[in-house]
Amino acid sequence: MPQTKIVSGAVHGLRRFGSFWKACAALLLGSVLALLLVLAIDFACGFIYQRKPPVFAEKSVSGRPVSLPDGNLGFHLVPNASELVNRTAGAQTIYSVTYTTDACGRRVVPAAAHGGQSQFLIFFGCSFTFGAGLGDNDTLPNQVAALAPDYHVYNYACGGYGPAQMLAILESGVLPKEIQEPAGIAVYVLRPGHVARVVGSMRTTASWARHFPYYAIEDDGALSRRGNFDEDRRFTNWYYNLAGKSGILNLLSLDLPLWYRESHYALTARVLIESRDLFLKSFKDGKFYVVFYPAWDDYRLVYTRILPYLEKAGVTVLNYNQLLEPEHDAYFLHPVYDRHPSAVAHKQVAAQLAQDLDVIPPQQSESNGSVTPDSP
Repeated sequence: MPQTKIVSGAVHGLRRFGSFWKACAALLLGSVLALLLVLAIDFACGFIYQRKPPVFAEKSVSGRPVSLPDGNLGFHLVPNASELVNRTAGAQTIYSVTYTTDACGRRVVPAAAHGGQSQFLIFFGCSFTFGAGLGDNDTLPNQVAALAPDYHVYNYACGGYGPAQMLAILESGVLPKEIQEPAGIAVYVLRPGHVARVVGSMRTTASWARHFPYYAIEDDGALSRRGNFDEDRRFTNWYYNLAGKSGILNLLSLDLPLWYRESHYALTARVLIESRDLFLKSFKDGKFYVVFYPAWDDYRLVYTRILPYLEKAGVTVLNYNQLLEPEHDAYFLHPVYDRHPSAVAHKQVAAQLAQDLDVIPPQQSESNGSVTPDSP
């Protein structure tokens, strides 16, 4: 009898052991099938995304690059260049314009070329401030320069840049060497999308921003530069590069992180604050402003998250969030294919900015009457 019980128990144990492995095998098989299904869906989404019209292209007619690698900034504009650049959407031409740079690799400001100015007005920013899709005369800095003849206007903006480039330039100490005048104004033109460039989101670092400056707030509260994203954040960048190839993420236009945390807004504001402090350290009689360029839809909510940090630190903010209301097709290079600001949009922002900065000569202001934005 005892032997029978032992044998029976052993058989029962083997059956339970076999059932366990069957369950493990079923779970493994289910996981593999689920993974294959996800990969199939991702491949299908990628196939659709790659053939999603139109196909965008932007290149110089000469074939020469308009920018060069830069170990500090990621890249910089080619100095002393004049390049005709075409941007197309399928067979449709969005723009065909010439970009001209000076010896320091800055976009030229023709309205400020007359000389004799006693103060400077420096612009930092991205493609909006650089003037993507616009001729040299239609950029925001040049339209401000036309209203402020007593100021030598400099355009340090570049397509793809963010606040980190401004801070990196100021940290390098080159600004006092490149600016002729001893005192003046610095303006950073902020857009909601600049948060992604500061924190190094998937869509930025998997593309043009992989070599951008990498700043972080340390445990002791200090802001430090840890290097560049590609060299000093290798695992995250590897993951983002892999995720950036996802057909699902690309088709749905999703970015990583999927949403910003409070720390992301705090970091972006901190980069702007540190830039203000460094600028005033180099130019003790200078003035520093952050301009919120007009935005629409939910993007404008980013401004409300950054503003409290800037106000607490005493940074002067010119909030033009609702300046171009209501939204109008004339404000864009193309209402669907390219939402960069048009010369019309910049004209209105320039008029308001020149007035708020108090850079319009009294005689010019009186002859023109009060400066008010035009309707499109």
